[in-house]
Amino acid sequence: MVKTPQHLLRQYAFYALSLLGVLALLDAWSDYRDATSSRFARLEVEARLFAEHAELSLASAETVLTDVVGLVHDTSLDEVASALEYAASLRRRLDQLPQLTSLAMVDSEGRVRFWSGGPTEMLGTVIGERDYFHAHRTDPSLRISAPVVGAGSGRYLVPVSMGLAPQGGAFAGIVVAMLDVNYFERFYALLPEASDRRLLMYLDNGALLTRSRNEASLSDSEQRIVPGWAPAERGIAPWGGRGEENLYVRKGLRGYPVEVAVGSPYSLLINALWLEWFWTAVILIALGGGALFAIRMVRRALRVAEQANENTLRQAQEQHRAETLAREITRRLPSGRVAVLDAELRYVFAEGKPLADELGLDNAALIGQSLADVHPPPSAQALTEIARTALTGAESGGEIAYGDRCYKVIGAPLRDEADEVEQVLLLAQDITEFKQIQKTLQVRNKELECLSYTDPLLGIANRRAFDEALPREWRRARRRSLPLALLLVDVDRFKLYNDSYGHSEGDQALIRVGKALRRAVSRPADLVARYGGEEFVVLLPETDEKGAQEVAGRIHRGLAEAAIPFPVAPAPGRLTVSIGLAAIIPVPGVHVAGLMQAADRALYAAKEGGRNRTVAGH
Repeated sequence: MVKTPQHLLRQYAFYALSLLGVLALLDAWSDYRDATSSRFARLEVEARLFAEHAELSLASAETVLTDVVGLVHDTSLDEVASALEYAASLRRRLDQLPQLTSLAMVDSEGRVRFWSGGPTEMLGTVIGERDYFHAHRTDPSLRISAPVVGAGSGRYLVPVSMGLAPQGGAFAGIVVAMLDVNYFERFYALLPEASDRRLLMYLDNGALLTRSRNEASLSDSEQRIVPGWAPAERGIAPWGGRGEENLYVRKGLRGYPVEVAVGSPYSLLINALWLEWFWTAVILIALGGGALFAIRMVRRALRVAEQANENTLRQAQEQHRAETLAREITRRLPSGRVAVLDAELRYVFAEGKPLADELGLDNAALIGQSLADVHPPPSAQALTEIARTALTGAESGGEIAYGDRCYKVIGAPLRDEADEVEQVLLLAQDITEFKQIQKTLQVRNKELECLSYTDPLLGIANRRAFDEALPREWRRARRRSLPLALLLVDVDRFKLYNDSYGHSEGDQALIRVGKALRRAVSRPADLVARYGGEEFVVLLPETDEKGAQEVAGRIHRGLAEAAIPFPVAPAPGRLTVSIGLAAIIPVPGVHVAGLMQAADRALYAAKEGGRNRTVAGH
């Protein structure tokens, strides 16, 4: 059946509008996917940062509690609670951990035997009435409880506790450290402001620990979330199990029953895209209406035209309408360009100023030239493959580079009256900015990952890097029956140094100490890390006590050569360090914590023995 010009006009308009509609839908879907991917990428980075900060805070509390529990197990609660020197040492240690407000030791009857915050009488028997006190009667392991109001400060505190069951194994009480909720809120306040950021930190039973500033405060009556509200690590769900839907990323803390969730309202994402989608729909409706109107006008003109000129007139009008439609498409697409090629891949139509600028030719000059005539060989080859695929009747596409610009090119077949493909429609969209944004996000993610393992002041490994390296080296040493040594280094009288010369000079002194430690080790496997404050650690794989003593000696000599002045301190009048040394060949039944405890006891002995020395622990 021979198709009339009216039928062809309707067919071409339908193809063009359908293709435009598909492109608009693909563009809308691409915008939505890119926006959600970008938002999820940001939330992923923030959730990882918040989770790692919470892990470090809880790990600090767990370390202090473990040391106290170990000492009580080796002696007794009475001896530890009444040891004035240990109490002073413990308070100094707590002063270096801003996340901890206080620590208390409570006997099995609920009486407070020691409290770092002041006289024990201020607490009375309030701890003995807490749920976690009763829970430790049967389970001495680490427990994180819902926030409580501090007895003296009135602030919200998170109890982190462990049970005491020394010697005979009977319940002897608990030791509990209080995490300051304000510490986390102060950390969140240091981050760049984001009005759409929402944050939750909660226990796996739903008890809320803290939330972001633009959420309701912790003193509100609603202090629980719906357990299991976020079934996957990322997705879209009602925030905290209630309220409006949010894009969220959830991270569980390693080794602790705590989760951190960062979210962004889903409605903000949709609202940001809605205006663009609205105008796209308006353009499609206008083009559809214009196409229908054009068809009606052409049919009316053809009815009054002479029969002899009917075919010629229809073809001319059809060509005119098609070109007008192509120009309208080009004008409305951002950074868009349109071209039509014949079966020999020569230009029969070209529209779009960016296309002309890149080729150095006016669009009119392209007519009649082939792809190979005007494009560089790599681009010409890629465009030829897309066009030849379209000539077979199938749509095709790909990405093509022009200098420093990148384009998404789509090829579609154009059919004649016999439904045979006689031309190819090429549509191009500039995606350079999207590629640049994608590359920038990848670089920033790598930078954030690197920073998370490095101390920003000293440029050496941080506590997180050490906490991951120690168990890894311990397992390797145990598999191969090799020695593993650890140096715990503490700058002597550093508080006096800071008080005398100021924090700026103190920071410079720590930088020089860090350099001295790095110079003292020579192997790539050796790790120098800042443990916290003025404390450092040196992890020495495949090193026995003798080798560790040599490294410690180089540290002392290096600081002596650096000669950091410290005239207000006792002799030798320069900054010195005390070193606790521990070396062991790991065997089954010995835990990695024993190495840390031995080095910590040795450091304590070095301090007690006069400082500026190394003591080996066992």
